This record gives sequence, structure tokens and C-alpha cells, in this order.
Amino acid sequence: TDITAPIRGYVIERRIQVGQWLGLQEECFTIADLSTLWAVFTVPPAVANELAVDEPVDLTVDPAGESPFTVSGRLLLVSPVVDPGGGVKITVQVRRTAETASRLRAGMTVALELGED
Repeated sequence: TDITAPIRGYVIERRIQVGQWLGLQEECFTIADLSTLWAVFTVPPAVANELAVDEPVDLTVDPAGESPFTVSGRLLLVSPVVDPGGGVKITVQVRRTAETASRLRAGMTVALELGED
């Protein structure tokens, strides 16, 4: 039978095998829309106080075996609470473009570059 996904995206996990019987509403695949990625960082509270949602930020990606490159993102969220470790979580949204799609992948380690005022 044909299986149709409810969203556009990439199959990142297969949960079934050929010939397997399926139950109603059983999960067959994990599908992800990778057009937008998020990076989560923990920053000191003093730094978090200086940040504004929607401000542009730069991330440096240093993939193994390739030269580092910079991608632009925007600050999506600054947590209203301080973590027990003393930091504040921030979330940066990055849209994959035609020029970064082949190099920028979910799960990569990135470094946050914050400008000095």
C-alpha cells in the first residue's frame, strides 16, 4: 500500500520493515522539516538582559574536514527564567538557504557570535 506523509520533509527515521503488519495510527516514519533549524545556547544572565527577540545573530559552523563558515539567524526566544546552573537559555532560528543547505545539517555544533556594544 502507499503511505503518504501529512507534511513535507525528510524521512529521518524508519520504524517499520517491509511486510510488517501495521495497526491503525501506528507510526511508520519520523519526518522532519529541515528548512528551518534552531540552535539553543546558555548565556550568562547579564548577556541575556542585553538581547532582544528578533535581533540578528551570527553562528559559526566548523564542520569536521571542511572550512568554517558563518550563517545568519535571528534570536527567537530568551527564556524568562535562569537555569539552576546560573545561565539563561536562548534559542536562535536559522533558515537553510540554497547556499547553506548542502553544508548546514541538523545536529551540528555551532558557536554563537554576539557583538559588543
